[in-house]
Amino acid sequence: MIKKVIYSLTIMLAASMIIGCGNDTNKADAKITGTSFQPHTFTRAIIANQDITLNISNDESYYIFNINPKSAHSLIYIDIDQDSTSGYTAFGAYSIGAEYLIEDNRIYKYTGDGEYDWSWEMVGNTIDYDIGIINSTKVPLDTFGANVSIFNARAMALDDTWTEIAVSNQTIFTKVGNDDFSFKFIGLSKYTTYGMGQENLNLYFISKWDEFDDYKIKHHQYYIDIDNDHTSGYTPYTMKNMGAEYLVENGALYRYTDNSSWEKIQDLSSTKEFTEIEGGGIYQLQTILQKEIFSQDTKLITIASSTYDKEWSYVSQTNLAIYSISKVNSVFVYKYAQSKQCEPDSGISLEDMAKELDEVISMHTANDGLDRIQVCGADTGELNVYEISLDYYFKAKELGFLYFKR
Repeated sequence: MIKKVIYSLTIMLAASMIIGCGNDTNKADAKITGTSFQPHTFTRAIIANQDITLNISNDESYYIFNINPKSAHSLIYIDIDQDSTSGYTAFGAYSIGAEYLIEDNRIYKYTGDGEYDWSWEMVGNTIDYDIGIINSTKVPLDTFGANVSIFNARAMALDDTWTEIAVSNQTIFTKVGNDDFSFKFIGLSKYTTYGMGQENLNLYFISKWDEFDDYKIKHHQYYIDIDNDHTSGYTPYTMKNMGAEYLVENGALYRYTDNSSWEKIQDLSSTKEFTEIEGGGIYQLQTILQKEIFSQDTKLITIASSTYDKEWSYVSQTNLAIYSISKVNSVFVYKYAQSKQCEPDSGISLEDMAKELDEVISMHTANDGLDRIQVCGADTGELNVYEISLDYYFKAKELGFLYFKR
């Protein structure tokens, strides 16, 4: 039995960017065993210096791997069967049991017997695209098998002599389906799972935690680094590779100022929901942020999340995650046509209402789909819908038009 209880907090929100893509992939004609370097082992220095982050996302065609910061060479070990004892199992307690390896722009499948048996067969090339400050790689969705929807991954950074620099923490990735707007996994702390989602105008921050941990989780923070430069902005506790310009804290947005303090900008729409299940339940906190807060040049943001108890004592914190912000050129807005039942000529026509707007790309009518009493003189629910440029959206809001979600 599932029962939902909603706790509303309040408020409002809008738009930004797109990242580039590359060329078609090329399958290798010849089998190639081995890679460009010798087998690697982790060292204490590397394990103590986990100063790189691996973020994975997907679109309709590709997995997108981002490693921050950029290095001369990068390796991504991928465990597709969730079994750390199968595949390439070197590195002891830090092994993920890799069935695949992405080395720079090549994809390899493991052909060895595990542990230090370094044997890989090349199965294809990646599509690399340059975002400047990070290593970015795109891999076709069918690379690891059509039925693979979740896998573990760990990244390693190397210098130009192929010497190891640092290794990331393990990332658990779940593929997002084409029809699933929902939320991409961005991190997991000791008590809380974090995700992000977006549509044309807004970013959505999600935190989920168990009912039994609710007593210790009372304050939520999302640090946002919009220039991906850890030397600027605020560096949160224990995060050397984060320089945050913005902070979402307990349903409010703050901006880091030149005098090293946080200035509140606005309250945000935020809801806390409890889902009761057999033997317990799950809390979920959702906060909505308008994209228009950020510059139009913002393509990627770096995210970190922290939780605290009611006394503001530190509870847990995620690793850093890189999130891509999508850009739209136009949006749809609407107003009610004010037409009445049994009065065919009532209301404002699509063409006449369009005169209120300075620019219209396209227009059509729609209905709000709400149940209404069938009686002459009642509203029909007819909407006049207009496509306008994103730059004109806020002017249209001032004129009383509302965002139309298609």
